[in-house]
Amino acid sequence: MADSWEEVVTAGTAMNQVVRMPTASGEVVQKISGVGISKDRVVGGYQLIKVDASKLFFLNGRLNIEYLNNATAQLYIEFYSDPNHIVSVYTTSYTKATNDSFITLAINGTIPSTAAFAKISVLLRATSDGASGSFYTDSVVFSY
Repeated sequence: MADSWEEVVTAGTAMNQVVRMPTASGEVVQKISGVGISKDRVVGGYQLIKVDASKLFFLNGRLNIEYLNNATAQLYIEFYSDPNHIVSVYTTSYTKATNDSFITLAINGTIPSTAAFAKISVLLRATSDGASGSFYTDSVVFSY
């Protein structure tokens, strides 16, 4: 996985890797790829960061989706009061290939008043059993 990102695999086989691909932000991107993923399970990557409660936030990331078979590509953020208690979840998804182009997924809102951490994820989520897919992600940015 890319620097400061951790891999998540709740079912199936992940083939996540850092690859060279020219983009507006540089020449290295994260590839998220998986096969045999069970319904509602995921493969992908995440970062856990500290946040300041009650502030407006903005999260966006660029995705180039090769293919999705019974799956969606997601930008996902969970807010935690402590590492074991989720207080809020925001998500946005894309459900089709992007024909070798990067698209931007974005989420904005207010950090919950009880939140101390955010888990930012880029995921391949199965919509039915036996799902698979592959996409590249670049420039995932969280700000407030």
